Amino acid sequence: MPWWTKLLQAVRHLLREQGFITLGLAPLTLLLFQQVSIVGLLVNLYAIPWVTFVVTPLAFAGVLWSPLWQLCSLSLQALMATLEPLQALPWSVWHTAAPPWWLALTGMAGVALFITQQQFWRRMASAALVMPVFFWQAPRPSHGAVQVLIADIGQGNAVLVRTAQHSVLFDTGPRFGVDSDAGQRVLLPVLQTMDERLDALVLSHQDSDHTGGALSVFKQHKQTLLWSSITDTHWLAQRLPLQRCAAGQAWEWDGVQFDFIHPLPADYDKPLSPNSRSCVLRIRAQGQAVLLTADIEALQEHALVQRMGDDLKADVLLVPHHGSKTSSTESFLDAVQPRWALLQHGYRNRYGHPAPVVVQRYEARGIRMLDSPHCGAMHWRSDLPDEVLCQRELDKRYWRFEKN
Repeated sequence: MPWWTKLLQAVRHLLREQGFITLGLAPLTLLLFQQVSIVGLLVNLYAIPWVTFVVTPLAFAGVLWSPLWQLCSLSLQALMATLEPLQALPWSVWHTAAPPWWLALTGMAGVALFITQQQFWRRMASAALVMPVFFWQAPRPSHGAVQVLIADIGQGNAVLVRTAQHSVLFDTGPRFGVDSDAGQRVLLPVLQTMDERLDALVLSHQDSDHTGGALSVFKQHKQTLLWSSITDTHWLAQRLPLQRCAAGQAWEWDGVQFDFIHPLPADYDKPLSPNSRSCVLRIRAQGQAVLLTADIEALQEHALVQRMGDDLKADVLLVPHHGSKTSSTESFLDAVQPRWALLQHGYRNRYGHPAPVVVQRYEARGIRMLDSPHCGAMHWRSDLPDEVLCQRELDKRYWRFEKN
């Protein structure tokens, strides 16, 4: 047999094996990471032999003669020099929503049958079990309905609002450290799990517990429209294409109304604190209203009551300023009359949020109050307005303990 025929056969067998490996792992990688590498098949054809026959022997040989570790490092650098351009290609990775576990298991069973069967029609039948994994879509609200996810991000605000075809993220939570923030650690994984592409991002004001994850989120969602009350001199205004939020700005998505009710345009000319100028977003759907208040304080609450009166009523209230005693005034609560008060704050935070006196105001009015330390992420839907689902109840884990 000529050498080129042997070479072609070897390449064909290698392609077949790598194809089976790529297909076999696809349902699992979609379940765990919501993505499948398109270039992985090509990369593995040379990366696996290179690591097996070059990198690994050099790594072990370095135990006997340490200069070989330097050569091992150079061989890895050579490999990375080819991998990084391929990874940067816009089509290099297939993204989709995380399939349910039972669908992923069905897909893995279909892969096993596909690999073991020889007859063409049986392979096509088994492939039919695999295909739904690749095209799974996370359920979305119906037309005219809205879903609200109050994320569990510690001391800060981050709320994802979804309609039938659109979504807006209200604030991006805190920064945890130099290389870690709520956007990177919490919000982007949530968005990736649902294969969500943001249409708008609202940064209510410049405090770091509301904007800590902004750069991480925007880096992955550069198509989004940004609204904020951040002043032009702030460093984030130099990094992000921000537009000012102001009362009177309104839009409609899929039969759901959105409008800013604070701050007034004239407030940008006043020497107000960042909290006082927070963007306040109202969402109305199916006769229900949601009020996202960020960190407004007593004076702003009083101004809203005076200006809007009964129009301020809402079924769901994001508790202002994490339950600080400077907010949630009695007149404001009497005007809003929320059915649910949802509170985002850090467990045992140093600010003492929520203040006991504030909690008493809500309890005295019979307002049902939930917070993220005890509930985890909170889910509310306009078509099921009487219930808020807690992620800690939906997804119980033995390592979670009851927080006092």
